[in-house]
Amino acid sequence: MTARALLRPVQDCTATKRAHQYLCRGCWATLHPRTRTALSRHDDLAVRRLSQLLEQLRAGVALHKIEVTP
Repeated sequence: MTARALLRPVQDCTATKRAHQYLCRGCWATLHPRTRTALSRHDDLAVRRLSQLLEQLRAGVALHKIEVTP
């Protein structure tokens, strides 16, 4: 993964994301509420869920269709 891909994980998004965040506010809001809730958890599965998010972003899955482990 290139540095540019880390800065803009959603290819069509031109918004700037904040430091320590993987998506800009608009892209984050597009995620299903259940997905946002799961990604907000800081537990033993947090890294796994983040990995699932990034894999789906790379695969071109639409933001509103992304699902991660609850």
